[in-house]
Amino acid sequence: MNKYSQANISSRQLTTLTTFFTIGSGILIVPSSVTSIAKQDAWIACLVGLSLGIAILSMYNLLTKFYPKLNLVQIMETLFGKWLGKTLALLVVITLFLTGPSPALYFTGNFVTTQIMPETPTQAINILFIVVIIMGVRLGVETLARSSELMFFPFIVLFISFVILILNQTQTENILPLMENGMRPIWPASLDFLATVLLPHISLLMIHSSAVKQPTEARRALLIGSIIGGLAITLIVALGLLVFGPNIISSSMYPSYLLAQKINIGNFLQRIEVIMGIMWYTTLFFRVSIYLYFSALGLTYIFNLRDYRPLVMPLGMILVSLSEIIYPNVSYQQSWDSTTWISYTVAVSVFLPFIMLMTHMIRNMGAKGAAASPSNSSGPSNSFETQGSSGASNSQGSSNSSGSTGSSVISGTGIALSLDLSNSSGSSGSSDSPGSSKPSNASKASDSSNTANASGDSSNGSKPSDSSDSSNSSDSGSSNSSKSSDLSDLSN
Repeated sequence: MNKYSQANISSRQLTTLTTFFTIGSGILIVPSSVTSIAKQDAWIACLVGLSLGIAILSMYNLLTKFYPKLNLVQIMETLFGKWLGKTLALLVVITLFLTGPSPALYFTGNFVTTQIMPETPTQAINILFIVVIIMGVRLGVETLARSSELMFFPFIVLFISFVILILNQTQTENILPLMENGMRPIWPASLDFLATVLLPHISLLMIHSSAVKQPTEARRALLIGSIIGGLAITLIVALGLLVFGPNIISSSMYPSYLLAQKINIGNFLQRIEVIMGIMWYTTLFFRVSIYLYFSALGLTYIFNLRDYRPLVMPLGMILVSLSEIIYPNVSYQQSWDSTTWISYTVAVSVFLPFIMLMTHMIRNMGAKGAAASPSNSSGPSNSFETQGSSGASNSQGSSNSSGSTGSSVISGTGIALSLDLSNSSGSSGSSDSPGSSKPSNASKASDSSNTANASGDSSNGSKPSDSSDSSNSSDSGSSNSSKSSDLSDLSN
């Protein structure tokens, strides 16, 4: 059941969607979390996490290659069955809805109230933002894809301008010495980058190949968009380290916005941090929209509903409420993001797709074994029939007559033919082979010679009973020869 197969987007649109989803809220919060772990080697940790993420995304592409034109819920139902598959899909949709878009919406209100408008309630900011997201999701994935394609070029222009304008503030000694503590702090920092930036891409499997015109191009678009978004965040982390150093970046909640405030060209072009605000809100809009679309469409397939649009408004209202209670304070938010969120995303985005791939391979091996067994079992039956037919054609005598009877029954000549054969063998005492006409000719010759001898004996004064016996033997031979000829016609 593919209710929304009419929604078609191009591979280029999927690339832009993936790029915006990858950058998302990570452009503001990732530099602080990664730098607090890896210090001046945070940019190396980002590159390591990006490499690991590409390997995981390749596993997603392999899964969609086996099941093209199916979304994540349909793939799980196909692999695990109706009840288990839908139960696991419901668990993934609910937990990802609680832990994915809710923190992103929380950062929206928190950023505005702490950096731009401190006296504005966070509820007002979140409600205004979620109204726009609900409108976009209700219009469908095609509208979101066209919007991302339209906004991609302005975003690239603003991003490149931001990088160029901040280059005069960089200092190389801020990232030295390289690899001071070896690879020990890089691995947990790369895992933090991976869990925040790339592992949530499992929600893109809802539109990966089911809504894209060319599934092969969709797999390439997922990788390209993820690489572009990952490199953009890595560049922001590197610029933050080069300008401020690891200590200031790790202690700031939104270091990217602080980085934009440092832009100063000739004391004329300055305080243009609104560039960072525009880029962040653009990417955050598409990230929360895809989360909301994933949740609504997933529930629609799980409960066999007709349309996902009636679910968008209630889910949006729940999202606003969750954004107010998801993080009681900043310390809880940092603890959650560094422990619980990483464990959850690894379980859902790494182990679950791996189990799905293993299940597919095991089912494939079982299907191949079941397909090979009937072909092997048909071989002996055919050889048995061949041996039976060859044995019947070469049989002679009464014992061979019973073997030909068995072969004729196996080959399907019928019960009536077997009864005739048994009657003929019982009446004559010895039966000739039905596949050959030579025994019938020999019996005729012997009968005629016996008849001739009997007539000679009768003319020489033998008893009349001898002539009657010879005539009876002649009749019996002729009847046997006629039956054997009839049987040879039937076998032919």
